[in-house]
Amino acid sequence: MGGCWCWGLTAPGIADTAAEAEAAVPVPDEPRPKRTREQAFEIALSAAAYRARVGSLEVPRAHVETVVAFDGRPEDLRLGVWVTTTRSRRPKLPAERVAALDALGMRW
Repeated sequence: MGGCWCWGLTAPGIADTAAEAEAAVPVPDEPRPKRTREQAFEIALSAAAYRARVGSLEVPRAHVETVVAFDGRPEDLRLGVWVTTTRSRRPKLPAERVAALDALGMRW
């Protein structure tokens, strides 16, 4: 006799199979459109909201900010990772992006 020792021990209303579990997850009507680098940069400029709320751009690396993306959907932005990575890539950034970040008070 094979199988899982816990077969049939699930509570009522809990999916018994992977197919039932997948069917229970709501799927958006359309796939999320792929964003351009410019759109991603605009989303990341939500650092301005963080700066207004906290007073600086000293964002802890693990900080996650929920923002409204370019397509109107909420998105979790790993702002701490983005700020750290952007600081390390300053020499490669276009001048207009550096200027936008300087205007926010970015510490390089």
